[in-house]
Amino acid sequence: MKFDSARITLRGLLLVVAFAAAGEAAAYSTSFTGAPASIACTDTSVTLASGLTLNWDLFSGNPGFRFVGTAGGVVVANATATLPGPSGSTPLGGVAIFPSTTQPYTFTYSITPELRGATTTSFSLLCSGGVGSAFTISNGAPFQIASIPTLGTTALAALAALLGLTSLFLLRRRLSVRR
Repeated sequence: MKFDSARITLRGLLLVVAFAAAGEAAAYSTSFTGAPASIACTDTSVTLASGLTLNWDLFSGNPGFRFVGTAGGVVVANATATLPGPSGSTPLGGVAIFPSTTQPYTFTYSITPELRGATTTSFSLLCSGGVGSAFTISNGAPFQIASIPTLGTTALAALAALLGLTSLFLLRRRLSVRR
């Protein structure tokens, strides 16, 4: 009878520890904000004036990012890089150079964190007659990465003590049964 109540108590304590150690999921995101002050296009480049900003809010590990640029449906840039920190923003602008593409064409630039479940954030524009128009931002939805549950040092010490006491109780019970 005493053994059954000890076993039930032990199961209850282990269940409480499991729920206490369960991790919570955090939301992360990347986004573009603003718009370039002007957009100039040629058959081999797109020039963005200042005004567009890339924002990110990720976990402290700062994962790599996949940057992909397409012009007229052809991939013209495909690179991996890291950002300067786990969260922040950086202005975007400058010239993207690529192989010759006949106007009109759609230029798309996307960024995807290299994390399972991460969403892609992109912007696109139509290049026609040397001018970029129809500038559109498509921000990916916030995504979550479930944290891995772990126990702190105090919880590990308490669990070790609990297991030690349970073992001592069972050894004493076996010894008393043999006598």
